[in-house]
Amino acid sequence: MSMFRTVQSQSRIITLFAHDLQINKLGCKILNYLKSDTTNNFTVELSNRFPTQDQLKYMKQFDTYGVLGQQIKSLDKLLTLPSFDSVYGSTLSECIESGIWDPKTSLWVDWEKQKLGNTVKSVREYLTALEKEKTAE
Repeated sequence: MSMFRTVQSQSRIITLFAHDLQINKLGCKILNYLKSDTTNNFTVELSNRFPTQDQLKYMKQFDTYGVLGQQIKSLDKLLTLPSFDSVYGSTLSECIESGIWDPKTSLWVDWEKQKLGNTVKSVREYLTALEKEKTAE
């Protein structure tokens, strides 16, 4: 099997940034919804760490609805910090304590398809659209 074929058959990654799924019921619902999807080829990665600066810049490029700004307070200010600032990679619990991360919601990101959201509705609509795309092919 060629290298290209191998890469094609690998599932893509959807990351869920969530701090404490015992407390954050919405994050738990998003995770359960992602895990219950069997029609799309992806792996769910759970992260309790704040994104890196590169990840934030990448997400901001395709954040058409301002979801990042809702989830991360002072997003534009954070993006001006150096990439080695201690906020990047710190725990989401620490970011909640410092008022940077919204504790009521979580953030899911499909890196390959450049989609993100912070509600169960957003992930449901996204996965439904993916399924329709696949059946139309």
